[in-house]
Amino acid sequence: MISREEFDQQLKDRAAEVLPPGERVLDSHLMAAAEDMPQPRRKHRPVVFPGERMAGFGLVACLAVVFRIVTFDWRPIEDLYDRWELRDSFKNRPFFGGWQSAAGQMARQFFPRTKTGVAHVMLVTERQLLIVHVQQATFGRRRLGRHVAVGWSADLRETAWVRNRRDVKSGTYQIGFVDGSWATVFIGAQGWSRFERAFGRRLAPTDPIP
Repeated sequence: MISREEFDQQLKDRAAEVLPPGERVLDSHLMAAAEDMPQPRRKHRPVVFPGERMAGFGLVACLAVVFRIVTFDWRPIEDLYDRWELRDSFKNRPFFGGWQSAAGQMARQFFPRTKTGVAHVMLVTERQLLIVHVQQATFGRRRLGRHVAVGWSADLRETAWVRNRRDVKSGTYQIGFVDGSWATVFIGAQGWSRFERAFGRRLAPTDPIP
């Protein structure tokens, strides 16, 4: 069976295929929202690979229903109560700026509406950041799907700073944008220093958010 490291590299290589000829990848990481990030309401979640399914989706969907029953985690009810409104005004939260802000548009890519497995790869090039969705098996054997798509991109000049939150968990970062918004993300592998160098201003864990 292919190793986790080999499969992760396959995901990164597939994500890089979306770039136009001549645009060079400086760094790439599998990325997810931080554990305590608020989830957007359904209307803010992007539809990714509509109509596509991969092995394991049925099992995962059944488990999700059971989980919601046990925990009373019903999305239709949650949609009536936007948890973002409680968080938007507190700068010590993991997310600030609203779902239409630069950080919000990036963060909601980690909560897609889909019926297939999706990996999220951040590409750092000489001029932009991108979140690329790569189709993968939902459950079981590590297997790539056929589809890849850019979910979000931003010019590097739209980023203002990055803050290493290793005091919370290694691989945790806050990315700030020039519109004043920011979001907390998690990178689950090594190479974090290369990621930090893509940003003009780097903040230490104890530095205040600008």
